[in-house]
Amino acid sequence: MRESLGVRKAKKADAHQLASFIPTEATLHDVLFVFKVKLAAQLKNDERARIWQIVDSNMRDIASKSSMGWKPTQKKKELFSTKSRFILVYQSQGAKNAGDNNLGDLKTADIVGFVMFRFEHEEGEDLVYCYEVQMCDEFRSHGVGHLLLRSLVDIGLHWGMDKIMLTCLKSNPRARVFYGKHGFVMDPCSPDYVNKDEGEEEEGKAYCDYEILSRVL
Repeated sequence: MRESLGVRKAKKADAHQLASFIPTEATLHDVLFVFKVKLAAQLKNDERARIWQIVDSNMRDIASKSSMGWKPTQKKKELFSTKSRFILVYQSQGAKNAGDNNLGDLKTADIVGFVMFRFEHEEGEDLVYCYEVQMCDEFRSHGVGHLLLRSLVDIGLHWGMDKIMLTCLKSNPRARVFYGKHGFVMDPCSPDYVNKDEGEEEEGKAYCDYEILSRVL
């Protein structure tokens, strides 16, 4: 499908432009987190390895039991495609002096979470497609996920996207609740979507073990 002008413009945005719509840092539950934006091509080898470690730890078992299956080679190709953009979250290992806005002096440990997204055009709509929202177990429920999704909203609004869209496995109810709290609902393109206005009935739908969720911008 031919891309829209809006998506073509959004894809030209560099990491610096995207970073202007995310927090540079946030203290949550007495933990200082640092946020950085990188395009896939800018990731260092150790960053790629850490990102994959988080995905593998969080998703291997869940995906293996789904219709999608767990396909590491295919997943890595998707994750690190040149089309992918990342918002990376680090736990700071250094204190910042009062009034010091220079994050270059902060020492950061391993990546503790990230969002991977792309700008896409599907079914006549311009989308921020969120492929991954991942956090290490230790830092879940700190509020980082909220900031990451808020950043995607701001990015999408600035570049005139219509929706944020993502795929969620039904076997991951914690993720479904999380997205629901942030305004995501089943999208009309989801296999299980029932359009009651057009007389559709749930009984006529074949079971699918995933949902496509979206939030209108």
